[in-house]
Amino acid sequence: AGIVMDSSAGDGVGVGCMKLLPSPAVCEACAQRARDEDVARRADFESEKLSFRMISKAAFDRSQEAPTAADRAAMRRRSRKTATLVVSSGVTLRELALAIMADQGHNPRDQVLLCDGVELLGPQRTLRECRVTPESELEVIYTEDHRDEDVADLIDGDGGGGSARRPEGFAGTALAG
Repeated sequence: AGIVMDSSAGDGVGVGCMKLLPSPAVCEACAQRARDEDVARRADFESEKLSFRMISKAAFDRSQEAPTAADRAAMRRRSRKTATLVVSSGVTLRELALAIMADQGHNPRDQVLLCDGVELLGPQRTLRECRVTPESELEVIYTEDHRDEDVADLIDGDGGGGSARRPEGFAGTALAG
């Protein structure tokens, strides 16, 4: 075990350069496990700021018509409206959607949450389970389809027409009706 110096690598000008290589070589499975452990460590946080790029469904659809993936990403990045929330990694996606609604006014039924371009699904999953880190690129794609609908069933936690019990913490807000 040690470092192997590879002096055969050139810089194109005729002068060799040294490249340090691990010896023995690191197996890909070990490297992947180390990357996974690093993400898991970073996805466990308390009271960190998460920034979201707020993108209307119409603007998102226009970006999807761009010819290349890089163009689509660039169009979404141009969205200037951002929101920042302070959360912990134990927050569920449902709780996050409700917090976004309280901050931005978009009904959770009108939100699609993307993390690094991948849709986050499962209202009971936590940010930790979804591997969201404070450095993650988060986007909220929103519509206005359900703007005036009641969200008591979402606050209740059953997600589908349950009782109208509201937590005391919402007293004095628009969520308390």
